[in-house]
Amino acid sequence: MIRRLVLQRLFTDLDFVAFRRMALLLLLASCTTSNPWTLDTISSGDRVFDAARLLYTDPQGSPLRLEFLNTESGIISFLSLAQYKFHGKAPLSVKFFIDKETLETFLSPLEGGMRLKLPEDLTLQLIKALQEGKSIVILVDDFEQTLTPGNFPTLYENLTSNTLFPANLLKRAF
Repeated sequence: MIRRLVLQRLFTDLDFVAFRRMALLLLLASCTTSNPWTLDTISSGDRVFDAARLLYTDPQGSPLRLEFLNTESGIISFLSLAQYKFHGKAPLSVKFFIDKETLETFLSPLEGGMRLKLPEDLTLQLIKALQEGKSIVILVDDFEQTLTPGNFPTLYENLTSNTLFPANLLKRAF
């Protein structure tokens, strides 16, 4: 009987400790802010087919996204819509506001109407601005997005590092 009471008390105390830990974990998780930049990798084991993507997704839910892809041919960037399509096939005016500077280009939507490929010189300007901690406002086809640098510099360094695909490093060594 005493043994049963001791075991019952022990499990009750453990349940309370587990409850407190879970409550603390939930509290901490709810206080953290999500970073809009995410780094995704696709490792096929063959560097020709490996790819990595650094993507900005608006925490407020805007469908306009900016993505940088690292492929065998280098860094390329796209503006894309998570839903909807850009209007028409004619070149669209795309404006980027960085500090007091305005950059404008005209781009035609790619097949499917949900992506615009950015020119290389513009891609380099955007990367430089984000690495310097500058915010960028994008206006295109009735969509607006404000990019905040957040942890972009660290993730971009990871995107362009040679250690992104460790399986390929082993293949290159032999």
